[in-house]
Amino acid sequence: MGRSSLAGCAFEPDTASTFGHMPLLNLGVIAGVFIAASLASEFKLRIPKQPLRYIQSMGGGTLMGYGVGLALGCTVGAFFSAVASLALNGWVFPGALAVGAYVGVKVLNRIP
Repeated sequence: MGRSSLAGCAFEPDTASTFGHMPLLNLGVIAGVFIAASLASEFKLRIPKQPLRYIQSMGGGTLMGYGVGLALGCTVGAFFSAVASLALNGWVFPGALAVGAYVGVKVLNRIP
């Protein structure tokens, strides 16, 4: 039946609502991040001066979206729920996450 049969992965327009839990959760996360960044004096709107940055941003967003589609979940499900269930992927995830973050930082440092 595919991914659409998994709870939390299927978008059902018949039952979707503008004021449902998912849109409000997304808005809450965005508002929380804005408040936290503002309180830490870290919020600043930035407009890239190099057109290459727009291409890099779109490429990175596309890869992140593809990765989320492959993972069928988020870090909560990939780590916390999996470790509590004694699943092997929960123990492999933090190592893979650390390696990916390390490689990503090294790649970003090489880009002018």
